[in-house]
Amino acid sequence: MKGLFLLIGILFIAFIIPPLQGASLGSGPEEKPFVNIGPLAVLVEDMDEDAKTAWLDKDEIQAQVELKLRQNGIPVRNLRHYTTESSYIYINVNLLYLKQFDHHIYNVELSLYQRIFLLHNSFTKKVATWDKSKLGISPGPNTRAKVKGVIDDLLTSFLNNYLAVNPPDKK
Repeated sequence: MKGLFLLIGILFIAFIIPPLQGASLGSGPEEKPFVNIGPLAVLVEDMDEDAKTAWLDKDEIQAQVELKLRQNGIPVRNLRHYTTESSYIYINVNLLYLKQFDHHIYNVELSLYQRIFLLHNSFTKKVATWDKSKLGISPGPNTRAKVKGVIDDLLTSFLNNYLAVNPPDKK
């Protein structure tokens, strides 16, 4: 009975309450976070054991994101060449495996980090200037494909905003 209440609570969080999606400083094409950001590095956070139960791989996600950026004309900087001035896309995938139900609860976050400068005191700091996330639940066997699809959806949202401000060169 306790497990049934847990499952109902999880389903309520995942489906009744809308998936978490937000933006830090801007999420529309008219916003400034996408102007003159230069090449982007991609940083995928290390994954825990629950992600391994879904066969998710950090390097595969990194390659998926970098490929889609390149396909859309966005230069990608290798993290080995990262400087404190570099902008980067940060991806964090959190999974909680519910063994008794063979389901995963997932939260995927995609953020654009840039160095900001405060005019009134010359303070600089790296902050998320744009981000989106999605929370959901997936049957165990479908989690890998579901999470990769969510990453692709969040990246498409990022690309739509980026390309609205930085249209590809027509050569």
